[in-house]
Amino acid sequence: MAPEPPAPWREKKRRHILEVASRIFSAHDYHAVSMEQVARLARVGKGTLYRYFDSKDDLYLALLDSALLLLTERLEEEEKADLPPDQTLTRMVGAIVQTFSEHLPSFRILNGNEATLIIKKRQLFQSRRRRIAMLLGRVLERGAAAGVFRALDPAVTPSLLIGMVWGAVLNHSEGTSPDALATLIADIFFRGTLGQGGGAPLRES
Repeated sequence: MAPEPPAPWREKKRRHILEVASRIFSAHDYHAVSMEQVARLARVGKGTLYRYFDSKDDLYLALLDSALLLLTERLEEEEKADLPPDQTLTRMVGAIVQTFSEHLPSFRILNGNEATLIIKKRQLFQSRRRRIAMLLGRVLERGAAAGVFRALDPAVTPSLLIGMVWGAVLNHSEGTSPDALATLIADIFFRGTLGQGGGAPLRES
């Protein structure tokens, strides 16, 4: 028998705690954040906080999971919108850039004192990344069938695109807006870097 869903008020309070925790983790290093601080700023008792999250690690991982789940839901909505494949992929890239930009401090690598948490975070990210990559791959396959995209490996190409977004956000989030980054990434992904007459296309050896 499936467990009953949480009461609406309970889910609302959980979301509130996560929103407050997101702001705190974005402003401070992981080791500098305390459950007491989260409880105080969320205006809940410490005991109440621990009823929702067993530990700071649990809270941190729930925060990342929430961000990735929201991203996945948005990508699913973009796919269902049934726009042309190139428009769908561009909008998906924008959603990924926005999520990574908003949650960059939480996504950053932790220091060596949190080795166990680093492993758990990597496992969580990889599990959610598979669904994200699958959604991107389906759009690429739909575009290839329609003649919009070249037939690219649907297993590898989404990972390359996600890595491209992550690298751009990690290194340029402070100097470039998410919209500008998304536009540049989509342009490079669709058109490459060669200009007209910029050399012969690359060929397999």
